[in-house]
Amino acid sequence: MANPRDEVTTRAVVVGASAAGLATSACLRHEGIEHVLLEKADHVASSWRAHYDRLHLHTHKGASALPFLPFPSGTPRYPSRQQVVEYQERYVRELGLEPRFNEPVSAVTPADGAWLVDSARARYRARHVVIATGFTRVPSIPAWPGLETYRGDVLHSAAYKDGEPWRGRRVLVIGFGNSAGEIVLDLHEHGALPTLAVRGAVNVISKEILGLPILSVAALLRPLPPRLADFLGAPLQRLTVGNIEALGLRKLPYGPMEQVKRDGRIPLIDIGTLAAIRAGHVAVRRGVDRFTPSGVRFEDGALEPFDAVVAATGYRASLDDFVHAPA
Repeated sequence: MANPRDEVTTRAVVVGASAAGLATSACLRHEGIEHVLLEKADHVASSWRAHYDRLHLHTHKGASALPFLPFPSGTPRYPSRQQVVEYQERYVRELGLEPRFNEPVSAVTPADGAWLVDSARARYRARHVVIATGFTRVPSIPAWPGLETYRGDVLHSAAYKDGEPWRGRRVLVIGFGNSAGEIVLDLHEHGALPTLAVRGAVNVISKEILGLPILSVAALLRPLPPRLADFLGAPLQRLTVGNIEALGLRKLPYGPMEQVKRDGRIPLIDIGTLAAIRAGHVAVRRGVDRFTPSGVRFEDGALEPFDAVVAATGYRASLDDFVHAPA
């Protein structure tokens, strides 16, 4: 904890200098509100830099730009990981933001109507604190039975970079979020033999419908009740996605808009995963029951060997690690 002599008073503290933190800092600066922006890494966009190489935004650039600065002219509709990193670096330069790098926050504690923010360099006293560390701060891997006996490689999707190390080898990807859907494509493109383990029922939406980004279509339907929006969108979904149950997937009994409201989860945005499954490039299995020394037993009893497993099993925000609520 910082020495109390180093206490600095400011109106607001923003923790995290990726998209949300940068946008918050830019808006505070625009309104003339004094604040400090703290970042544990030595650069902005640290979460984006850590993602796998193939990653692209699944939402179009017009809806993904931060306040006051669009993506540069010539950027494709769905920017790559590196283009997002470069955009955030440019954002800092052009808007005159001042992130304080290499300054991780260890504690945020209420005190006398304000907040004390302890970092590696100082203690800040602020009326307002914005936590912009994201929902994907800490990777989450379930404790599957038998995992300790498995002899292959196991890594979370957060540590996955590309499929080259597993060329010609069998790799199981566990999960059916957007990371899982893109990682199996990357594995196939690198000559690996990928399988998807999908535990529950799912929804799948196309990245574009009739040439329009799915986010634009969703924006048109958002004012409607979710069930009505799903009912109206169902014919287009059937046209663009098709019958996912024919591919070994189980469909949720409610649509994607209802899923977002009810479960707080975004459906898989299909960027080619379904075509790869249809073509036989990606196998689909049920959820994992347990690990064996050489592979996995699935919930339906099937046993299969795998050389590696990628757990695309999500993250935890884990704010309680350092944010202490008022008593």
